[in-house]
Amino acid sequence: MKVRQITNFIPQSDEPASALVIHDSREDREEYIVDSSETIRSKNIITGWKLATFGLLVINIFFGVAIIGMLFAAISRSMPTFITKGNGETETLEFFTGNDRSPTLIKFFVQKTMSGIYTWRNTLPEQGNIPDPGIAVEGGKKIPTTAYRYTLALDPEFANSYRKELGELQSIVQGNGNKSVQTAYLVEQVSEPESLGAGKWKVKVAGTQLIVNSSNEQPKKLNINVEMTVRAVPPPLLSEVTRKYEDIGIAKAAQIARAEGLEVISITNIK
Repeated sequence: MKVRQITNFIPQSDEPASALVIHDSREDREEYIVDSSETIRSKNIITGWKLATFGLLVINIFFGVAIIGMLFAAISRSMPTFITKGNGETETLEFFTGNDRSPTLIKFFVQKTMSGIYTWRNTLPEQGNIPDPGIAVEGGKKIPTTAYRYTLALDPEFANSYRKELGELQSIVQGNGNKSVQTAYLVEQVSEPESLGAGKWKVKVAGTQLIVNSSNEQPKKLNINVEMTVRAVPPPLLSEVTRKYEDIGIAKAAQIARAEGLEVISITNIK
């Protein structure tokens, strides 16, 4: 009786019991295999994402280091110098870095400076050719305003002593204080700049100072041949020179005199 009740709970099936058990085990195994494949695929995706993220992080770090390196290189690099160079009727803007100066620019600078220092006028052209009162220098002498302006291209300490020599020379050229005497310096030859290292050059300049007065006398000639030593300096901004010089005319002259980014540190007479 009990056996019959138990058999009543067994579901009816055309297949043997053993076949049912085997069928159920195969489905479970297939389901397990499917679940394992999905798990492995998910793990592979996560691993790939982690590797990609790590790779991007390494690349970002590399570029960050490279950018920082370029910034430090830019900071340590010398500031660029913009220089206006006269070229006959036109002017061109040249770009230099640090103490780099071209031979052409150096030769132009020394020629401009010598011509300006030794060309003496007794009037001020920019002020309607009014009489030039001159500027007092050491030794109690005066030199023309235009000449003084070009001496602003000299090293300040050296300029003081050289202006004194100019004052003495001018008193000799003018004789008995004849203010009608004017001069013009003609540059005849400029040597190729000789590098002394560290942004310094030595240049020889040969020229003649023509001395004329208001009479119809033939101009007198005075040979002035010098050896100049120049060095590279940052060209001044107008805001800098206006703070240094109260006279706006002198301030502008200082900027023009040093526009090439050069400074004279010595002038020696040669035969």
